[in-house]
Amino acid sequence: METNKKYTIKNQENLPNSEIEIYVESPEAELKNYRTEALKNMLAEAEMDGFRKGKVPEEIFLKRYGESAVLYEASGLLIRTLLPEILSEVK
Repeated sequence: METNKKYTIKNQENLPNSEIEIYVESPEAELKNYRTEALKNMLAEAEMDGFRKGKVPEEIFLKRYGESAVLYEASGLLIRTLLPEILSEVK
């Protein structure tokens, strides 16, 4: 068994129309690894009154949108990274 996997498959359900629903759990540390990249991407696209696009300071951005928005974006990056490996495992 692989000990350095970045996720655990918790459940897998077969759905109609040949679809499968897979429940995956990943350690919080994995999500935090993607936080920096997510925040960088979000700041590059951020537009707020008084600032040029991509020039919004991190603290002001976080005050307005919150940490949860950054973690949401980080989770998307994590999923896109892990998805090929997960799909390969469940075949």
